[in-house]
Amino acid sequence: MTQLSDTPTSQSPAVRWTFYRRLGLLLRTRLDDEGTTLSLHEVAARTHGRVSVEELAALLEQGPLAQPDPVTCVLLAQAFDVDPDFFVTDEAVAEYIAAIRALTDALGAAPTTSLQALALAAVQQDVRAELATAR
Repeated sequence: MTQLSDTPTSQSPAVRWTFYRRLGLLLRTRLDDEGTTLSLHEVAARTHGRVSVEELAALLEQGPLAQPDPVTCVLLAQAFDVDPDFFVTDEAVAEYIAAIRALTDALGAAPTTSLQALALAAVQQDVRAELATAR
């Protein structure tokens, strides 16, 4: 997957939150318990095989032109544990980003930290909290 910025650089409709950008954001920021991004195989498994690795790869290859059907969007939302509106409304994406950015204050991260780095810091914080309660 090519690296794209966390947020669109312009508000023109052509570069706003396309499905491709939304999926890319989730792929970069939804991490497993060890802080690793999910593979396409793991995402497909989370859909219980209803969205295959090949379908995910095809959607990513289509880039900004990708337009999956609503069922695929709902299955992916469930796989990433986000509201299905994430794939429909810019407000849902903004809320998702705001929740991650709220970690900036909670974790003491620099405001310029990328969303992916914030997501990793959150996972690491959760692991430290689990270790502390296990003692």
